[in-house]
Amino acid sequence: MSAPPVIGSTLRSRLREGDVVVRSVGPAASTGFSPIPPDVVELVAAETGNWRWDCGTGDATERRYNLPSDARSLADIGLTDPHAVDDWERALGHIGAALGRLHQSTPHASWSRAPQGLDRLSAFLHGTGLSGRAVQLRRGFIDPLPAGFLLELQDDVLRAGHPVRGVRSHGWAGLGRWFVLSDRTAIGLIGEDLGVAAAEHDLAAVLAQVIELRFFRPALTGFITLADARAALLAGYPLPVDQPWLDREVRLAITRHLADVCVHASCPDEEPARWAELIHGLEVN
Repeated sequence: MSAPPVIGSTLRSRLREGDVVVRSVGPAASTGFSPIPPDVVELVAAETGNWRWDCGTGDATERRYNLPSDARSLADIGLTDPHAVDDWERALGHIGAALGRLHQSTPHASWSRAPQGLDRLSAFLHGTGLSGRAVQLRRGFIDPLPAGFLLELQDDVLRAGHPVRGVRSHGWAGLGRWFVLSDRTAIGLIGEDLGVAAAEHDLAAVLAQVIELRFFRPALTGFITLADARAALLAGYPLPVDQPWLDREVRLAITRHLADVCVHASCPDEEPARWAELIHGLEVN
């Protein structure tokens, strides 16, 4: 059984209209998109070089990103044609640098809430506000886990929402948010789940999807290994990283992706158990 498409938060629907990527709040969403603070818009406008951010336009229910017609997301490339990226280390190094610039910016004092994805994950782990179908899928994930594992995940998501040192967080910086062009320039979409979290939160979203692709698509060739992906991402990232907490945030990021799949997408009954196998098999300290 194949995993659901790894395109970022499945809370959102994505539609390609020519040169425009439209992302909309799904019908089961409890909240809309996060507002984009003016200083983030200014930060994005100041980006230069081969990699840049795009805030898009829109409101709390829909955001539209104008992208060149040759732009392809790294998630889609990883799923279908990893060889289309001739240097994954270079690409991930640029992502690390872009996240570093975002994290080095100073959030306004009034901007202190955690990314919305953590709220969705917490609700899933605690079984609150779920429909009958989502309850069943959650049980398919929880039942195979060893005793105490769920409590550990619940403790970690609580800690993630109250970081000791918070930075301005993208909120969901997975591979589906990064688009590459034929001339090797690239664009990162931002503006849906902005918040304040540990720096490792965004780095983990990138690595989590590398892990997912390698787990659910073991026959892939030409795709980067996890060790090389981690080294390249962190080589481009300019700030200190708590490696043990990064491992725990990676585990949370994969669980968060599953939570969105179970609540907001079509998920086969047997799928959550496979994710439980993946998440339980990750090494953390």
